[in-house]
Amino acid sequence: MASRSGAPEPEETVAFLDLVMLDPMGHTSCHDDHAATHEAVNNDDTAAAVHTSSGHSCYFSFALAAPPKVSYLTVHWPELSADESGLHLPAYPYVLAADNNLVLLRVAIRSNPHLNYAPSDLFVYAASPPPSSPSVMRLPVPDEPAKDLVHKRAFLASYSAIGILRLAAAVEGDQDRGYIIADLDVSAKKNRSNGGQFPTRWSTNDVLPLGGRFLCWVDYFRGLLLSDFSKVNSPALHFVPFPGKQYAYDNIREPTRSFGGTFRSVSVSQGRIRFVHIDNDFHDKDEWNRCSDCSERKRRKLGTKITIWTLKNMMDGGGSLRFEWEVHRVINLECLWAQIGYQDQGLPRHLPEFPVIAADDPDVLCCVLREEYRGKEWMIMVDMKYAYLRSSTPCVNEKPNSINSFGYVPLVPSVISKYLQRPNAGN
Repeated sequence: MASRSGAPEPEETVAFLDLVMLDPMGHTSCHDDHAATHEAVNNDDTAAAVHTSSGHSCYFSFALAAPPKVSYLTVHWPELSADESGLHLPAYPYVLAADNNLVLLRVAIRSNPHLNYAPSDLFVYAASPPPSSPSVMRLPVPDEPAKDLVHKRAFLASYSAIGILRLAAAVEGDQDRGYIIADLDVSAKKNRSNGGQFPTRWSTNDVLPLGGRFLCWVDYFRGLLLSDFSKVNSPALHFVPFPGKQYAYDNIREPTRSFGGTFRSVSVSQGRIRFVHIDNDFHDKDEWNRCSDCSERKRRKLGTKITIWTLKNMMDGGGSLRFEWEVHRVINLECLWAQIGYQDQGLPRHLPEFPVIAADDPDVLCCVLREEYRGKEWMIMVDMKYAYLRSSTPCVNEKPNSINSFGYVPLVPSVISKYLQRPNAGN
Protein backbone atom coordinates (compact mmCIF):
# COMPACT_ATOMS: atom_id res chain seq x y z
CA MET A 1 0.00 0.00 0.00
CA ALA A 2 1.41 3.40 -0.94
CA SER A 3 1.92 5.82 1.92
CA ARG A 4 0.36 9.25 2.07
CA SER A 5 3.80 10.75 1.42
CA GLY A 6 3.70 9.45 -2.15
CA ALA A 7 5.93 6.44 -1.61
CA PRO A 8 5.80 3.73 -4.26
CA GLU A 9 4.44 0.29 -3.58
CA PRO A 10 6.96 -1.71 -1.47
CA GLU A 11 8.98 -4.03 -3.64
CA GLU A 12 9.66 -7.64 -2.76
CA THR A 13 13.40 -7.14 -2.77
CA VAL A 14 16.06 -7.52 -0.10
CA ALA A 15 18.10 -4.35 0.32
CA PHE A 16 20.79 -6.22 2.26
CA LEU A 17 21.11 -8.99 -0.32
CA ASP A 18 24.92 -9.29 -0.21
CA LEU A 19 25.33 -8.08 3.36
CA VAL A 20 25.41 -10.16 6.54
CA MET A 21 25.53 -8.80 10.09
CA LEU A 22 28.10 -10.65 12.21
CA ASP A 23 27.73 -11.01 15.96
CA PRO A 24 31.01 -9.68 17.41
CA MET A 25 30.97 -12.47 20.01
CA GLY A 26 31.47 -15.86 18.42
CA HIS A 27 30.47 -19.36 19.48
CA THR A 28 32.73 -22.19 20.67
CA SER A 29 31.75 -25.74 19.74
CA CYS A 30 33.73 -28.43 21.60
CA HIS A 31 34.19 -31.89 20.06
CA ASP A 32 35.57 -35.20 21.32
CA ASP A 33 38.77 -35.16 19.27
CA HIS A 34 40.34 -33.97 16.01
CA ALA A 35 38.46 -36.56 13.96
CA ALA A 36 35.11 -35.40 15.35
CA THR A 37 36.07 -31.77 14.75
CA HIS A 38 36.93 -32.47 11.11
CA GLU A 39 33.70 -34.39 10.62
CA ALA A 40 31.68 -31.47 12.00
CA VAL A 41 32.96 -29.11 9.28
CA ASN A 42 33.46 -31.65 6.48
CA ASN A 43 30.70 -30.27 4.21
CA ASP A 44 30.89 -26.64 5.32
CA ASP A 45 32.10 -24.32 2.53
CA THR A 46 32.91 -21.61 5.10
CA ALA A 47 35.24 -23.79 7.20
CA ALA A 48 39.01 -23.18 7.37
CA ALA A 49 41.74 -24.86 9.40
CA VAL A 50 43.43 -22.81 12.13
CA HIS A 51 46.67 -23.24 14.06
CA THR A 52 47.05 -21.16 17.23
CA SER A 53 50.21 -19.87 18.90
CA SER A 54 49.46 -22.20 21.83
CA GLY A 55 49.86 -25.24 19.54
CA HIS A 56 46.16 -26.05 19.14
CA SER A 57 44.61 -26.99 15.81
CA CYS A 58 40.95 -26.17 15.22
CA TYR A 59 38.54 -24.82 12.58
CA PHE A 60 36.67 -21.58 11.93
CA SER A 61 33.28 -21.55 10.23
CA PHE A 62 30.45 -19.07 9.76
CA ALA A 63 26.70 -19.49 10.01
CA LEU A 64 25.40 -16.94 7.48
CA ALA A 65 21.88 -15.62 7.21
CA ALA A 66 20.31 -12.64 5.50
CA PRO A 67 19.27 -9.78 7.81
CA PRO A 68 17.34 -9.36 9.99
CA LYS A 69 18.82 -12.66 11.17
CA VAL A 70 22.22 -12.44 12.83
CA SER A 71 25.23 -14.33 11.45
CA TYR A 72 27.99 -15.63 13.68
CA LEU A 73 31.45 -17.17 13.84
CA THR A 74 32.12 -20.62 15.35
CA VAL A 75 35.47 -21.99 16.49
CA HIS A 76 35.39 -25.80 16.45
CA TRP A 77 37.62 -27.01 19.29
CA PRO A 78 39.02 -30.59 19.27
CA GLU A 79 38.53 -31.31 22.96
CA LEU A 80 35.69 -31.15 25.42
CA SER A 81 35.64 -28.45 28.06
CA ALA A 82 37.13 -29.58 31.37
CA ASP A 83 34.72 -27.30 33.20
CA GLU A 84 31.70 -29.39 34.20
CA SER A 85 29.52 -26.31 34.69
CA GLY A 86 29.84 -25.46 31.01
CA LEU A 87 30.30 -21.80 31.92
CA HIS A 88 33.97 -21.66 30.97
CA LEU A 89 35.19 -22.64 27.53
CA PRO A 90 38.71 -23.40 26.26
CA ALA A 91 38.55 -20.57 23.69
CA TYR A 92 36.52 -17.44 23.06
CA PRO A 93 36.32 -16.08 19.47
CA TYR A 94 35.55 -12.47 18.55
CA VAL A 95 34.88 -10.67 15.27
CA LEU A 96 36.75 -7.35 15.25
CA ALA A 97 36.38 -5.94 11.73
CA ALA A 98 35.67 -6.85 8.11
CA ASP A 99 36.33 -5.54 4.61
CA ASN A 100 35.58 -7.09 1.24
CA ASN A 101 36.32 -10.84 1.55
CA LEU A 102 38.33 -10.41 4.77
CA VAL A 103 37.33 -10.75 8.42
CA LEU A 104 39.65 -9.86 11.30
CA LEU A 105 39.22 -12.25 14.23
CA ARG A 106 40.59 -12.60 17.73
CA VAL A 107 40.64 -15.79 19.82
CA ALA A 108 41.38 -15.81 23.53
CA ILE A 109 42.62 -19.26 24.59
CA ARG A 110 42.53 -20.60 28.12
CA SER A 111 46.03 -21.75 29.03
CA ASN A 112 45.27 -23.56 32.32
CA PRO A 113 42.29 -24.73 34.41
CA HIS A 114 42.43 -21.61 36.58
CA LEU A 115 40.96 -19.39 33.86
CA ASN A 116 44.22 -17.77 32.93
CA TYR A 117 44.39 -16.95 29.26
CA ALA A 118 47.40 -16.89 27.01
CA PRO A 119 47.82 -13.74 24.91
CA SER A 120 45.02 -13.83 22.36
CA ASP A 121 45.74 -14.59 18.71
CA LEU A 122 44.72 -12.41 15.77
CA PHE A 123 43.64 -14.05 12.52
CA VAL A 124 42.65 -12.86 9.06
CA TYR A 125 39.96 -15.02 7.48
CA ALA A 126 39.87 -14.73 3.67
CA ALA A 127 36.70 -15.99 1.96
CA SER A 128 36.92 -17.63 -1.47
CA PRO A 129 34.14 -18.99 -3.67
CA PRO A 130 34.03 -22.73 -4.50
CA PRO A 131 35.92 -24.62 -5.75
CA SER A 132 38.53 -22.66 -3.79
CA SER A 133 38.49 -22.86 0.00
CA PRO A 134 38.67 -20.09 2.59
CA SER A 135 42.03 -19.51 4.24
CA VAL A 136 43.17 -18.21 7.62
CA MET A 137 46.41 -16.45 8.47
CA ARG A 138 47.57 -15.97 12.06
CA LEU A 139 49.21 -12.62 12.60
CA PRO A 140 52.40 -12.14 14.60
CA VAL A 141 51.34 -9.92 17.49
CA PRO A 142 53.83 -8.55 20.06
CA ASP A 143 52.89 -9.21 23.67
CA GLU A 144 55.03 -6.40 25.09
CA PRO A 145 53.78 -2.80 25.41
CA ALA A 146 54.88 -0.65 22.50
CA LYS A 147 57.06 2.25 23.59
CA ASP A 148 55.53 4.62 21.06
CA LEU A 149 51.93 3.95 22.14
CA VAL A 150 50.59 6.52 24.60
CA HIS A 151 48.78 4.06 26.84
CA LYS A 152 51.70 1.57 26.85
CA ARG A 153 49.48 -1.27 25.72
CA ALA A 154 50.64 -3.91 23.30
CA PHE A 155 50.25 -3.12 19.61
CA LEU A 156 47.01 -4.62 18.20
CA ALA A 157 45.81 -5.51 21.72
CA SER A 158 42.67 -3.38 21.47
CA TYR A 159 39.24 -4.85 20.76
CA SER A 160 37.71 -1.64 19.38
CA ALA A 161 40.49 0.39 17.70
CA ILE A 162 41.79 -2.15 15.16
CA GLY A 163 40.72 -2.00 11.52
CA ILE A 164 41.39 -3.98 8.37
CA LEU A 165 41.55 -2.50 4.87
CA ARG A 166 41.66 -4.40 1.59
CA LEU A 167 43.75 -2.22 -0.69
CA ALA A 168 42.07 -1.14 -3.90
CA ALA A 169 45.20 -1.35 -6.07
CA ALA A 170 48.76 -2.57 -6.06
CA VAL A 171 51.00 -0.66 -3.67
CA GLU A 172 54.64 0.10 -4.33
CA GLY A 173 54.96 -2.37 -7.19
CA ASP A 174 53.13 -5.24 -5.49
CA GLN A 175 50.74 -6.65 -8.09
CA ASP A 176 48.62 -8.53 -5.51
CA ARG A 177 45.85 -6.70 -3.73
CA GLY A 178 47.12 -6.82 -0.18
CA TYR A 179 45.56 -5.57 3.02
CA ILE A 180 46.53 -3.37 5.94
CA ILE A 181 45.73 -3.82 9.62
CA ALA A 182 46.09 -0.70 11.74
CA ASP A 183 45.72 0.22 15.41
CA LEU A 184 44.94 3.72 16.71
CA ASP A 185 46.12 5.15 20.03
CA VAL A 186 45.18 8.78 20.77
CA SER A 187 46.93 10.85 23.42
CA ALA A 188 44.82 12.78 25.91
CA LYS A 189 47.35 15.61 25.66
CA LYS A 190 46.72 18.45 23.24
CA ASN A 191 47.89 17.47 19.79
CA ARG A 192 49.61 20.43 18.21
CA SER A 193 50.08 18.84 14.80
CA ASN A 194 47.80 19.77 11.92
CA GLY A 195 47.31 23.21 13.47
CA GLY A 196 45.83 21.71 16.66
CA GLN A 197 42.83 20.40 14.73
CA PHE A 198 42.78 16.95 16.32
CA PRO A 199 40.53 16.31 19.35
CA THR A 200 42.09 16.34 22.81
CA ARG A 201 39.81 13.53 24.06
CA TRP A 202 39.03 10.43 22.03
CA SER A 203 37.45 7.00 22.56
CA THR A 204 37.18 4.71 19.52
CA ASN A 205 33.77 3.07 19.10
CA ASP A 206 34.16 1.64 15.60
CA VAL A 207 36.57 1.30 12.66
CA LEU A 208 35.40 1.28 9.04
CA PRO A 209 37.21 0.70 5.73
CA LEU A 210 36.45 2.97 2.80
CA GLY A 211 37.17 2.50 -0.87
CA GLY A 212 40.34 0.49 -0.51
CA ARG A 213 42.12 3.67 0.58
CA PHE A 214 40.91 4.94 3.97
CA LEU A 215 40.46 3.53 7.45
CA CYS A 216 37.97 5.54 9.46
CA TRP A 217 38.04 5.50 13.27
CA VAL A 218 34.79 6.65 14.87
CA ASP A 219 34.12 8.31 18.20
CA TYR A 220 30.35 8.79 18.32
CA PHE A 221 30.71 11.88 20.51
CA ARG A 222 33.53 13.45 18.50
CA GLY A 223 33.65 12.53 14.82
CA LEU A 224 35.95 10.67 12.46
CA LEU A 225 39.69 10.19 12.17
CA LEU A 226 40.47 9.13 8.62
CA SER A 227 43.84 7.69 7.66
CA ASP A 228 44.77 7.79 3.98
CA PHE A 229 46.72 4.64 3.08
CA SER A 230 47.21 5.52 -0.57
CA LYS A 231 50.79 6.22 0.54
CA VAL A 232 51.61 3.36 2.89
CA ASN A 233 54.84 4.85 4.24
CA SER A 234 53.22 8.12 5.28
CA PRO A 235 49.51 7.74 6.00
CA ALA A 236 47.91 11.11 6.68
CA LEU A 237 45.28 11.61 9.41
CA HIS A 238 42.26 13.83 8.87
CA PHE A 239 39.91 14.77 11.74
CA VAL A 240 36.31 15.40 10.66
CA PRO A 241 33.95 16.48 13.49
CA PHE A 242 30.35 15.37 13.27
CA PRO A 243 27.79 17.93 12.08
CA GLY A 244 25.21 19.39 14.42
CA LYS A 245 25.47 19.66 18.18
CA GLN A 246 28.90 19.09 19.72
CA TYR A 247 29.22 17.46 23.14
CA ALA A 248 31.70 18.20 25.90
CA TYR A 249 33.20 15.03 27.31
CA ASP A 250 32.78 16.34 30.85
CA ASN A 251 29.00 16.25 30.31
CA ILE A 252 28.95 12.65 29.05
CA ARG A 253 28.82 9.89 31.64
CA GLU A 254 31.25 7.02 31.11
CA PRO A 255 28.59 4.30 30.54
CA THR A 256 26.91 6.52 27.97
CA ARG A 257 30.08 6.76 25.87
CA SER A 258 30.04 2.99 25.40
CA PHE A 259 26.49 3.10 24.02
CA GLY A 260 26.90 5.91 21.51
CA GLY A 261 26.09 3.41 18.76
CA THR A 262 22.52 3.08 20.00
CA PHE A 263 21.53 6.41 18.46
CA ARG A 264 24.39 7.17 16.06
CA SER A 265 26.14 5.21 13.36
CA VAL A 266 28.62 5.60 10.54
CA SER A 267 28.17 3.36 7.50
CA VAL A 268 29.56 3.08 4.00
CA SER A 269 26.87 3.11 1.33
CA GLN A 270 27.51 3.32 -2.42
CA GLY A 271 31.16 3.96 -1.64
CA ARG A 272 30.54 7.04 0.54
CA ILE A 273 30.51 7.58 4.30
CA ARG A 274 27.05 8.19 5.77
CA PHE A 275 26.41 9.45 9.29
CA VAL A 276 23.06 8.74 10.99
CA HIS A 277 21.79 10.57 14.05
CA ILE A 278 18.55 9.74 15.90
CA ASP A 279 17.45 12.66 18.08
CA ASN A 280 17.13 11.76 21.75
CA ASP A 281 19.57 13.81 23.92
CA PHE A 282 19.86 10.90 26.38
CA HIS A 283 23.64 11.16 26.30
CA ASP A 284 23.61 14.39 28.31
CA LYS A 285 24.60 13.82 31.93
CA ASP A 286 21.61 15.60 33.48
CA GLU A 287 19.13 13.76 31.26
CA TRP A 288 20.59 10.36 32.15
CA ASN A 289 20.48 11.26 35.85
CA ARG A 290 16.83 12.33 35.63
CA CYS A 291 15.73 9.36 33.55
CA SER A 292 17.39 6.18 34.80
CA ASP A 293 14.82 3.65 33.59
CA CYS A 294 15.63 2.31 30.11
CA SER A 295 12.03 1.80 28.98
CA GLU A 296 11.09 5.29 30.18
CA ARG A 297 13.90 6.76 28.09
CA LYS A 298 12.50 5.08 24.99
CA ARG A 299 9.00 6.43 25.59
CA ARG A 300 10.17 9.98 26.20
CA LYS A 301 10.59 11.49 22.77
CA LEU A 302 12.73 14.57 23.34
CA GLY A 303 13.51 14.66 19.62
CA THR A 304 11.74 12.88 16.81
CA LYS A 305 13.96 13.19 13.75
CA ILE A 306 16.34 10.84 11.99
CA THR A 307 18.97 12.60 9.91
CA ILE A 308 21.45 11.13 7.43
CA TRP A 309 24.51 13.12 6.34
CA THR A 310 26.91 12.26 3.51
CA LEU A 311 30.62 13.01 3.80
CA LYS A 312 31.92 14.78 0.71
CA ASN A 313 35.63 14.91 0.03
CA MET A 314 37.27 17.26 -2.42
CA MET A 315 40.60 18.87 -3.15
CA ASP A 316 41.29 22.37 -1.85
CA GLY A 317 43.35 24.97 -3.68
CA GLY A 318 46.60 23.50 -2.36
CA GLY A 319 45.84 19.98 -3.58
CA SER A 320 44.98 18.64 -0.11
CA LEU A 321 41.86 16.66 0.76
CA ARG A 322 39.02 18.61 2.34
CA PHE A 323 35.94 17.02 3.92
CA GLU A 324 32.48 18.41 4.63
CA TRP A 325 29.05 17.03 5.58
CA GLU A 326 25.94 17.36 3.44
CA VAL A 327 22.42 16.49 4.61
CA HIS A 328 21.08 13.53 2.63
CA ARG A 329 17.71 12.74 4.25
CA VAL A 330 15.63 13.87 7.24
CA ILE A 331 12.41 12.25 8.43
CA ASN A 332 10.11 12.98 11.34
CA LEU A 333 9.36 9.91 13.43
CA GLU A 334 5.91 11.22 14.31
CA CYS A 335 5.02 10.85 10.61
CA LEU A 336 6.36 7.29 10.55
CA TRP A 337 4.48 6.29 13.72
CA ALA A 338 1.22 7.79 12.41
CA GLN A 339 1.15 5.65 9.26
CA ILE A 340 -1.47 2.91 9.09
CA GLY A 341 1.12 0.37 7.96
CA TYR A 342 3.18 1.02 11.10
CA GLN A 343 0.18 0.86 13.42
CA ASP A 344 -1.24 -2.28 11.79
CA GLN A 345 1.91 -4.22 12.72
CA GLY A 346 1.48 -3.38 16.40
CA LEU A 347 4.88 -1.75 16.71
CA PRO A 348 5.57 0.49 19.72
CA ARG A 349 6.08 4.22 19.30
CA HIS A 350 9.61 3.99 20.62
CA LEU A 351 12.84 5.44 19.34
CA PRO A 352 14.67 3.06 17.00
CA GLU A 353 18.23 2.07 17.86
CA PHE A 354 21.46 0.86 16.21
CA PRO A 355 20.80 2.37 12.75
CA VAL A 356 22.60 0.81 9.77
CA ILE A 357 22.38 2.05 6.19
CA ALA A 358 22.14 -0.47 3.35
CA ALA A 359 25.46 -0.82 1.55
CA ASP A 360 23.85 -0.40 -1.89
CA ASP A 361 21.07 2.08 -1.09
CA PRO A 362 21.61 5.13 1.17
CA ASP A 363 17.83 5.63 1.39
CA VAL A 364 17.27 2.33 3.22
CA LEU A 365 17.83 2.38 6.98
CA CYS A 366 17.71 -0.70 9.18
CA CYS A 367 17.15 -0.24 12.94
CA VAL A 368 16.33 -2.21 16.06
CA LEU A 369 13.02 -1.46 17.78
CA ARG A 370 12.48 -2.64 21.36
CA GLU A 371 9.16 -2.98 23.13
CA GLU A 372 10.63 -2.79 26.63
CA TYR A 373 13.88 -3.69 28.33
CA ARG A 374 14.38 -7.45 27.68
CA GLY A 375 11.02 -7.40 25.86
CA LYS A 376 10.14 -7.99 22.21
CA GLU A 377 12.54 -6.75 19.56
CA TRP A 378 12.11 -6.11 15.86
CA MET A 379 14.42 -5.28 12.99
CA ILE A 380 12.67 -2.57 11.01
CA MET A 381 13.57 -1.30 7.54
CA VAL A 382 12.68 2.34 6.87
CA ASP A 383 12.60 4.10 3.51
CA MET A 384 14.28 7.44 4.27
CA LYS A 385 13.29 9.00 0.94
CA TYR A 386 9.54 8.58 1.41
CA ALA A 387 9.47 8.14 5.23
CA TYR A 388 7.58 4.87 5.34
CA LEU A 389 8.08 1.47 6.94
CA ARG A 390 9.28 -1.10 4.40
CA SER A 391 9.22 -4.10 6.71
CA SER A 392 9.48 -5.32 10.29
CA THR A 393 10.72 -8.72 11.44
CA PRO A 394 11.29 -10.11 14.94
CA CYS A 395 15.01 -10.07 15.78
CA VAL A 396 16.52 -13.53 15.42
CA ASN A 397 19.88 -14.64 16.82
CA GLU A 398 20.25 -18.37 16.26
CA LYS A 399 23.71 -18.61 17.83
CA PRO A 400 23.70 -21.57 20.27
CA ASN A 401 23.44 -20.73 23.97
CA SER A 402 22.52 -17.13 23.28
CA ILE A 403 19.36 -15.29 24.18
CA ASN A 404 17.28 -14.51 21.12
CA SER A 405 18.05 -10.83 21.38
CA PHE A 406 19.94 -8.16 19.52
CA GLY A 407 21.81 -7.13 22.67
CA TYR A 408 23.59 -3.82 23.14
CA VAL A 409 26.69 -4.31 21.00
CA PRO A 410 26.62 -3.13 17.36
CA LEU A 411 26.95 -5.92 14.80
CA VAL A 412 29.79 -6.06 12.26
CA PRO A 413 28.59 -5.68 8.64
CA SER A 414 30.35 -7.92 6.14
CA VAL A 415 30.00 -8.93 2.48
CA ILE A 416 31.82 -12.29 2.79
CA SER A 417 28.56 -13.94 1.77
CA LYS A 418 29.31 -12.80 -1.80
CA TYR A 419 32.51 -14.88 -1.74
CA LEU A 420 31.12 -17.98 -0.02
CA GLN A 421 27.43 -18.63 -0.39
CA ARG A 422 24.48 -16.35 -0.83
CA PRO A 423 22.46 -16.16 2.41
CA ASN A 424 18.99 -17.63 2.21
CA ALA A 425 16.38 -15.08 3.28
CA GLY A 426 13.74 -17.80 3.57
CA ASN A 427 15.49 -19.87 6.25
